[in-house]
Amino acid sequence: MSDNPSASWNRDSLLENFAAEVTSAAYAVALRHGVEGKWLDLQLELWEALKETVKKWEQEPPHFSAAPFLSRAFCLRLTVEDALLGTTTMMNAIIVQMMQVSGRQLEQAVGGFTEAHWLHVPAEGLNCASWIVGHAILTDRQVLEELDVPSLPAIPDEWPSLYEVRPDDGLAREYHSGQFILARFVTQRKALIRAVSETAADSLNRELEPPGEQRYNPLRGDEDNPLFAYRTLMEMVVNMSLYTSQLAGELCVLRQSLGKPIDNDWLL
Repeated sequence: MSDNPSASWNRDSLLENFAAEVTSAAYAVALRHGVEGKWLDLQLELWEALKETVKKWEQEPPHFSAAPFLSRAFCLRLTVEDALLGTTTMMNAIIVQMMQVSGRQLEQAVGGFTEAHWLHVPAEGLNCASWIVGHAILTDRQVLEELDVPSLPAIPDEWPSLYEVRPDDGLAREYHSGQFILARFVTQRKALIRAVSETAADSLNRELEPPGEQRYNPLRGDEDNPLFAYRTLMEMVVNMSLYTSQLAGELCVLRQSLGKPIDNDWLL
């Protein structure tokens, strides 16, 4: 064990993020078995259970033969911890890769959608693809603003009113066309990746005042999503990348309800 309190805190923080990553992987397995109901309720329950499980992995490695789908997430955790013991530049590279992967997950989840598909609401408690991807754009913009990017990619003025808060009834509104929304997401994500790549690695360790859990943030909604409890800029970037993967998981439920194929490699 390290005598460095900062290193110990970083490992604890990464353990939290890792649990969220494992949740995304487990959710991908669950949705292939026809899970119904509120996706976030399931993810939060899995997150809490898996957080306790990975704590045990500090003393005992997981039995991958019993849970093969966890191997990728476990390797991710080891890679991130190795980066912390190495160079901060490596940490930047890993975060950029996470953003690239989660962005690609979301794009692939809506691949081949017609405008009718974009507005399809699969079940009570879920939302259409137009709202989900429009919402993902706003989370990216929050991170861009925290990074003090001087010029943000343009979006229409009405975007927050349409995509900020999850509609209670789940019904589709007068949203923009699906292709227009997806193009905006791709532009925002590219800008975010570029901004993180150009940010001095040490700057990402800046503590946020106030931290995420104490901020008014309408994007979080009424659910107590632990991914919004970030304390540093680095945690915010990583957690919002994982949040994109969660949104991609919701899109895969929607995709499954439309009878469209889901490639396991998108999420695992």
